[in-house]
Order: sequence, then structure tokens, then C-alpha cells
Amino acid sequence: MLFFNASLLIAIVASFVVGMIGYIIVWFWIKPIVRYHTTKRRIFRSLSNYMDACTKMGEIEKKKVGQKLNPLLKEARKRAMRLTNCYNDEIPYWYRLLLDSRQESPNEALRLITHLSKLDNLDRIRTQIDKTKSKLGLK
Repeated sequence: MLFFNASLLIAIVASFVVGMIGYIIVWFWIKPIVRYHTTKRRIFRSLSNYMDACTKMGEIEKKKVGQKLNPLLKEARKRAMRLTNCYNDEIPYWYRLLLDSRQESPNEALRLITHLSKLDNLDRIRTQIDKTKSKLGLK
């Protein structure tokens, strides 16, 4: 025979409700925000690798540079598309407003990364990467 007093029953229900709310917050708020920041750091790493490779190659003709650096740009574009998808579909609306107030724009960064493959001058590439980093709030 089980005897439950009212305070024990209230504690059980309250702990269940708190656990359920915590699960929802973690699943729908914290995980997407962490995924957004992780993807943003990976884009930063990809762009840094691309810039390093461009600097090492120097002023070689554009076809050779494009062939060797295409995988690096492809990876950066994929990550930028993931970041844009995360920004548009996954992160909570209130966090998107916060990013807008910080003037972060993953959509604009994706556009800049896409046009990066058309550039052949090292200074223009560096400028484009700096613009992309500023649109992502990276320094």
C-alpha cells in the first residue's frame, strides 16, 4: 500500500515539469545556438586556410590557383550554406534578432564567399575575406 502525501506528489510533478522545460530549452534553443557558433568557427578556419594557401601560392596564373584551391572554397561554401540554414531555420527568433542587432549576416557572408572564387588578385581576395569575417562578426 502506497501512501503519498501532498507535498511529495507536488515535488514529483514539479520536478517532472522543470525537467521537461529544461529539455525543451536545451533541444530547441541551446543546441541550435551552439551549432551556429561551431559552424561559424569552422568557416573562419576554412577562410584562414584559403587565405594562407593563396598567400603561399603568390602570383601564379588563375587557372592553377583555382584548380588547387577549389576544394578549400567548396568546403567554405558548404559550411556557409549550413550556417545560413541554421540562421534561417534553426536558431530561435530572439537570437536572430540579437544577431541582427550585432549586424551579423550569414546570408551576406554566403554571397561574399560565393564570389570569392571569381577573384584572382591577392589583395581583392584578402579584402573579400575580411568583409566576410566582419559580416559573421569574426575578427
